[in-house]
Amino acid sequence: RDEQRAALSKALDDVIAADCASFALAVAVWIRNKKELGNRLISTNLLAACVHREATRPFARQAAQLVIKLPTDLAELNAEYKEVASAAEKKVEGQEESKVPMPTCLKKIAIDVIDSLPAFQAGKYDSTTKIKRTKQQLKSAKSQLETLEKPGREGKGQGKFGKGR
Repeated sequence: RDEQRAALSKALDDVIAADCASFALAVAVWIRNKKELGNRLISTNLLAACVHREATRPFARQAAQLVIKLPTDLAELNAEYKEVASAAEKKVEGQEESKVPMPTCLKKIAIDVIDSLPAFQAGKYDSTTKIKRTKQQLKSAKSQLETLEKPGREGKGQGKFGKGR
């Protein structure tokens, strides 16, 4: 796996040196669209490597819309980015595990993917428990009820519609 990551990194460096930063992302989209077994992981790994490079980040969000089609792809992208970034950080600093900051483009990619999910699929991946969701709904209903019951500017007990009956 480390050999594959090193080969991918070297190929990506060669493409960036040739002044064609968006080409690697185009390859990731092309590989993903071939719909052959295993291509999903290759394109996700290539996208993660591109997110890690400054030169390809401006194009990553647009390519991610075409590469990431499932919520599991997003999870794999995040995991692969963390591996790529931590391996590069260890190589540079020679230190053990540290928290790898997530770039803004990766955060925006995650938001785009989550927003594009249909309601049914988003519900499947919702980690909030049913009890917690019900408590949140009760709190919001209670606050709405309290705002409706508060007396208006006209005086106590008159509400929105002026004088009482």
